[in-house]
Amino acid sequence: MKTIFNLLLWLAAGMILGVVLFAFMQKPLEAGADNATGPAPPGIPENASNATNHTEANVTLTLIDTVECGKCVNGTQALQETSSYLEGQPDIRVSSARKLDLTDPEAQFLVEKYQIIQLPALLVSGDAAYPAAFLDTWNKSIGTREPDGVFVSRRFPAPYYDLKSGRVVGLVKAIGIDPYGCPECVPTSSFISSLEGAKVYFENKTYFEETSPEAQALISGHNITKLPAVFLSSEISDYPIFPKDANLTLTSDGWYVIYNTLPPYVNLTGNRTVRGVVDAITITNSSCGDCLDINAISDMITAPDGMTYISLRNKTGYDISSPEARSLVERYDITAIPTILFSPEIALYPGPYPNAPYFKDIWVEQNNTIESDGWFVFRDLDLIGQKYQNLSG
Repeated sequence: MKTIFNLLLWLAAGMILGVVLFAFMQKPLEAGADNATGPAPPGIPENASNATNHTEANVTLTLIDTVECGKCVNGTQALQETSSYLEGQPDIRVSSARKLDLTDPEAQFLVEKYQIIQLPALLVSGDAAYPAAFLDTWNKSIGTREPDGVFVSRRFPAPYYDLKSGRVVGLVKAIGIDPYGCPECVPTSSFISSLEGAKVYFENKTYFEETSPEAQALISGHNITKLPAVFLSSEISDYPIFPKDANLTLTSDGWYVIYNTLPPYVNLTGNRTVRGVVDAITITNSSCGDCLDINAISDMITAPDGMTYISLRNKTGYDISSPEARSLVERYDITAIPTILFSPEIALYPGPYPNAPYFKDIWVEQNNTIESDGWFVFRDLDLIGQKYQNLSG
């Protein structure tokens, strides 16, 4: 029996906050359970969970939507997926899964009766033994169960139609400004795409090169000191993914501006220097074939979980027998190999997950060092638990 009732989390660009959606196993609707016809939903008695075993109880689903909601979250899909899920439960039969337009008198009656303030809205009713997972998820993440037993959705994600204001909420505009001369910088279009992957709806996206008159006006008008930079319209705050604790300020012209650009970036106040491009140096002993693979450690740091995290410009490898390696060993008092060194620019990176300390803080906590010239030297080989060579004796 397929009994999937999962919660999907929406994620984006190092900011992880969730909003709950339906994600049920698909199953074709049985005859008569279309999305256009059916009787008005009856109430559910409080003892619905005591329905007689092996007797199918009829359940009706009603979606209230409006033609004004062409850009809203797909209510029809929610209707179909909820219907499929309930049809897959024992002792439940979906007798009707229908859609009403807001102009329908019955829809208006239901809106007023249940004090519905956003569309689409999904109502589930019927005398049935609903699964505990359905009851728990609905009550915590989707909506309410009314005194007459009808389940009413109240937390559909944006975009949705707000009945009080008479407008669609959650239609976001975005502007990206990309620097010139920084091939390592992540394009603002990639950042916007990550938000789209987190189910943020953009009705307009505009990208400017730094040298364009439009970009120059935005840079000077908003005191931007780093590029890339992203402007998001105030509607982004309608989404749970919006970081309420990020201290972002809404500007007088109605934009949230992301000033704290992650590296690599171009510092506009420092002769347009590119910051955050890292170099790495490895020191190994070719005669130690079963020693720790330091390149694997490097790959974990520069691309954790398969995602580009630290921008590595180049990595140079030296054998301990080389004069370059010997010079580095002496300069930084390296006592064990293999090891890896990172250039000072790595200090600009935050931790690899939200609210983590900066990379430099994690580095020092793990008994590695940051030298007086800013270079990072990996020293805690005991942490890895693999074979290495002690140079001090």
